Amino acid sequence: YENIYRMDRILKSEGKSADDYKVAKQADTLMTFYNLPEEEVNIILNRLGYSLPEDYLNRNLHYYLNRTSHGSSLSRVVHGQLAQLINDETLSWQLYKEALGSDFVDIQGGTTGEGVHTGVMASTVMMAISTYAGLNLHGEILEINPRLPKHWKQISFKIVFKGVKYQFKISHEKIDIQTDKKVTVKIKGIEKVLEV
Repeated sequence: YENIYRMDRILKSEGKSADDYKVAKQADTLMTFYNLPEEEVNIILNRLGYSLPEDYLNRNLHYYLNRTSHGSSLSRVVHGQLAQLINDETLSWQLYKEALGSDFVDIQGGTTGEGVHTGVMASTVMMAISTYAGLNLHGEILEINPRLPKHWKQISFKIVFKGVKYQFKISHEKIDIQTDKKVTVKIKGIEKVLEV
């Protein structure tokens, strides 16, 4: 088969079940890192008594990546975000580009005609903001730790967080943040007070 994105359907057509194989249609276990920052996941796992090697995220990403058929257009976004977390920018960008073009190229072979995938559209925007621009909104204060792809010149966007309007312009050399209120933020791990 040339296209195995819907491995579940392929196996079913052959009278088999995906449950009998080490195969996944989409990112599942790895979704934890899409929803929570890596540090928070580590704290939870340690609290649960797990002692994991330093490279556990890298090993898990590649374990599941080798067994995932990406039958969901969202799968590439999750894997791409994790690839950026382990500093595999080439893999991250490849998966991100595939996710960006998923409807344009109709990577699932006919599903775009049934309707566009608005979930993957939104998640590619979120990946640009959270993964590449490094915006973390999980805590009490806004944190930013950019990891822009090398070939990006900059990213600009606006958000509202806890009633404060923010405007960002981030390049490899500079992080420019404007707000409508005096606020404390964390930039690359250091707390800073921003004036209006």
